[in-house]
Amino acid sequence: MEKQEALALIARYRNGTCTPEEQLLVESWYLEIAKSESMPEGQPDFEQINESIWNALVDHDARLIHRKNKRTIPFTPLKIAAAVLGFVLAAGTVWWFLNPVILPDVPNLAATDIGPASNKAILTLANGQQITLDSLHQGELSKLAGLSIQQSKNGKVIYTITKSTITKSDETTGEQLNTISTPKGGQYEIVLQDGTHVWLNADSKITFPQSFTKLKERKVELIGEAYFEVTKNPTKPFSVQSNEQLVTVTGTHFNVCCYPKSENMQTTLAEGSVVVSLPKTGAHTNLSPGKQAIVTSHEILVKQVNPDDIIAWKDGLFVFVQTPLQQVLREISRWYNVEVDYSNMPQINFDGEISRKIPLSEVLRSIEISSSIKLKMEGRRIMIN
Repeated sequence: MEKQEALALIARYRNGTCTPEEQLLVESWYLEIAKSESMPEGQPDFEQINESIWNALVDHDARLIHRKNKRTIPFTPLKIAAAVLGFVLAAGTVWWFLNPVILPDVPNLAATDIGPASNKAILTLANGQQITLDSLHQGELSKLAGLSIQQSKNGKVIYTITKSTITKSDETTGEQLNTISTPKGGQYEIVLQDGTHVWLNADSKITFPQSFTKLKERKVELIGEAYFEVTKNPTKPFSVQSNEQLVTVTGTHFNVCCYPKSENMQTTLAEGSVVVSLPKTGAHTNLSPGKQAIVTSHEILVKQVNPDDIIAWKDGLFVFVQTPLQQVLREISRWYNVEVDYSNMPQINFDGEISRKIPLSEVLRSIEISSSIKLKMEGRRIMIN
């Protein structure tokens, strides 16, 4: 392509009149320049269009730079190119800042295109009946004594009382336990009978009473990860049991992560207050907003965190803060329903964020481009060369 043609194409890119194919071409040029951090003679003045390309990418999803309390990453003119590419590699840490950017194909991954998780789960009623929850099922799923279970069109399960009073024959309703479980590659939102909202992450399970009306407490059990926005009720505490950990609140917003193979459990408070305890040992701690309790089998540690980072998964983002590559790939495997071969795992930590809405192939290409790691897919298994 002649220089004048390239400049004309860049002009169309800047004013938003280029075709998708032309957009891909301009961005691929810029990505290559970012990789080399050089400006070869005879090429268009990419530094002049830094800001326009950066703004075009950021505008695609403003949450990447405008999320509340987001960490800032220092940019120099040349590093802006690397930010558009998605990465700044320094001191053994990959700064990962990618919102669906079209990246050049990497041969090992070009044929792989696995979509992200979607709204899907299994509802198991107290009588053992199982109901598949997905976008195809809307309206009333089940009607029990004094209670209706419905699925909304935007994909959430809602438990509601259908009678103004609960009769004697209905008292057992609250004692009946329901379970909603998401597979790998699935997520779901639930509104419990008391109005509490629960967002269930991939490969997770929550068990809860059909109704809390006749119960002295609101207690649920969790395996995996969930974000809770609990309806306030000082006379009826809400608690989450996760293995040996118990989290108790009256009304607040918090995240619990307790996957079976994890070394610990984390409870992160976004709003209000919670008590995290180990009933067997008597250990307990009160959390204030911005604090995270890390629970092992015998102790509770507390540290300061940015809650927005922890609950970003609910809003469609992976956010990593000094996260080992093994944990990064573990989260990716749950979200995309794939396996990972963890042998030959390099010791690299990641900081930054990436959209959870892009295909797996783009995520893996991003890792390859940002580092010396070489990946390949064998079926639904990620291999590290």
